[in-house]
Amino acid sequence: MIAEPRECPSIGVSPMISNPNQILSAFADNIVEYVLETVGERDVLSIFIAGSVAQDDIAFYDDSGMLEIYSDLDLFVVISERLDLESCRRRIKDYAASLPREFENCKIYAGPDVGVYSEKDLYSQQTRPGTVDISVSHRVIFGSEEIPKRTRRFVASAIDPSESLYLLENRLSEIAELTDRLGNEGSGGFDRYVHYALLKACFDLVAAVLIVVGEYAESRDERMRRFRTPIIQGRAGDLLPPGSIEVIGSSHSSLLNLQERVSIEREELGTRLGVVESLLLRSWKRIYERDDLERPAAWHDVIERRCKRGKWSENLRELLVLGKRMSIPRPALVLRSARVARLSPIESLRLAGLVDILLRHDGDDVPNDVRVAGVQRGRLETGYLRVIDGLTRAFGLCDGSTLKRGRSLFKKTT
Repeated sequence: MIAEPRECPSIGVSPMISNPNQILSAFADNIVEYVLETVGERDVLSIFIAGSVAQDDIAFYDDSGMLEIYSDLDLFVVISERLDLESCRRRIKDYAASLPREFENCKIYAGPDVGVYSEKDLYSQQTRPGTVDISVSHRVIFGSEEIPKRTRRFVASAIDPSESLYLLENRLSEIAELTDRLGNEGSGGFDRYVHYALLKACFDLVAAVLIVVGEYAESRDERMRRFRTPIIQGRAGDLLPPGSIEVIGSSHSSLLNLQERVSIEREELGTRLGVVESLLLRSWKRIYERDDLERPAAWHDVIERRCKRGKWSENLRELLVLGKRMSIPRPALVLRSARVARLSPIESLRLAGLVDILLRHDGDDVPNDVRVAGVQRGRLETGYLRVIDGLTRAFGLCDGSTLKRGRSLFKKTT
């Protein structure tokens, strides 16, 4: 059994540490200490870092000696099969999210991304950019060196094209959350972080396109090299709206020189938000419809088809799995199933950020292909939004806007 968690400590990062990698590694050590103390060393098989920290490719800005760290920490925790995985996962992720991220000499803007798995669960994950990266570059902090090495079964050529949609949906959710916070945050550091998120989202669009055409590469430089080739741009032509290549190229240049280019005025940031949101929305729809004989379709129809509209049995099974994950009594969910199982609970929650941004694009100056008004908006409100409202209330989330609750529940359950 997992031990009762201790209270969140008052952690710090030594002022003597000024290297972003060392700072994030020290931050990871606090999570590792908690895991080993509460789970028990004999039930922890391996803990390792992947992603940008393992690759020593961390995005940051030096504000006169105060480091603003934008890259997130990707930490994998692999535990014994004899433990209750869902309970361990909730406690570890909640603890990691509770840790302070602002210190005397630095601020870590992105919350840690902590994945908790059994060994079997880890190897059964879908092949996607995050799992492909593990075998290419990782750093073991505790336990088995072999467990991350065995992830070499995840190869770039095996990534399913649908992962491109997941990638864009995740970026849109992040942007929706950051946009919500803009009005409550001072300019300067937070604006720079939002700008970085927009630059990264544009570059992730490169990854999405390469996944669709079967040319994804682990290296960021190699992805951009492939994307710039005439052959790839020709194959990707119908996946990107006009002007995309110029926006992506400019974003990539800025990512390579953050210290000089990431600072931005709030008014300019608002303009860039609109450009990038529109670019991601339009690209997402084009990618979704690439093999769809019914295109072009209205937004409400595309969204509900993405959410497996009408697949009642499959959607109900998903609902019950989420309920078990969140310790919600089965009868309480079954009673609500007639209302919420019309759409896939997982896919509906995943799209909460996308729909949130889509519904904000309602001005007369918004391009027609990302403008949702009149009948389309009404269909979203009576269909998709009603499902999200019922779903979040079934899981005890009743405060705040419907789509904000949807984003929150998705983070809690996935």
